[in-house]
Amino acid sequence: MATLNASVTGTWVSSGTTPPACLATPIHLATLAPKATLPTETMCATQVNANPMPEVVAVNAAFNAAAVIPTAAQLSPFKSNPQPFKGDTQGNAYYATADGNFSGSTDMLIRNAACKWGIDEDVVRAQVMNESGWLAKAAGDQRTSTGECIQPNYPQLTIWNTIVQQPGGFTVSCPNCCYQSWQASQNKLFFEPTAWPMAVNSTAFALDLTYAKTRVCMDGLDSVYFSSAIQQPNTYATDIATGSVARILWGCVGMHFSGGWYTSGSQTYINQVQAHLAARDWPH
Repeated sequence: MATLNASVTGTWVSSGTTPPACLATPIHLATLAPKATLPTETMCATQVNANPMPEVVAVNAAFNAAAVIPTAAQLSPFKSNPQPFKGDTQGNAYYATADGNFSGSTDMLIRNAACKWGIDEDVVRAQVMNESGWLAKAAGDQRTSTGECIQPNYPQLTIWNTIVQQPGGFTVSCPNCCYQSWQASQNKLFFEPTAWPMAVNSTAFALDLTYAKTRVCMDGLDSVYFSSAIQQPNTYATDIATGSVARILWGCVGMHFSGGWYTSGSQTYINQVQAHLAARDWPH
């Protein structure tokens, strides 16, 4: 969770891991098991668009529109180097399909990302609530040193001591400081500079990025990352081997906050997201 002002598991249907054909009646998009067959983007878009939902956070509209869907040229630096500071390329095939190619209301974008990456839609709603209160214009994790704001090898990341222009005429000003994390799901773009500025301007892309990371984690593709001693307590490989969907899902949710696996910070964050999940206190 950026410094801003339960167990949900299962499959699309009662058993199995293969998504069904798109349905006209809304179905609850539940968490698919590690390495399950994921639905196609077309399946997800068809399912979500068949059940349109109104926008309940009006200021998000400009960030959710078709006009801010990233172009192939904009995506190229990200696809060629999606996680420059992660230390491995295990998940690159997943990130290659993170394109933000969807528009609609905030809840529709959330459902589309949940569908595409096999994460329970209410878990996504709860996590986005915890991160930003569902605000696409959110900026968090303020820092006041250039070393935490400037990446010399990635000059496109222009967040230090500047005014960031956002869709809809919104701006974020940070004199002699920066915000490292952006958008409704608060991706820490200081460590993901090739996702800039798409993950600021496009809610669909920001969610795509967040839950691509979650699925990479759930499918066991962070083993190289977690082999580092600094990521202790390093029980990632053990938990992945158990196949426990709940244990793996929540560990990966916590990783979004801390970068670690069930660290004390991760557990606090998991508890916060689960509290939102239990309360269902996101905008309706």
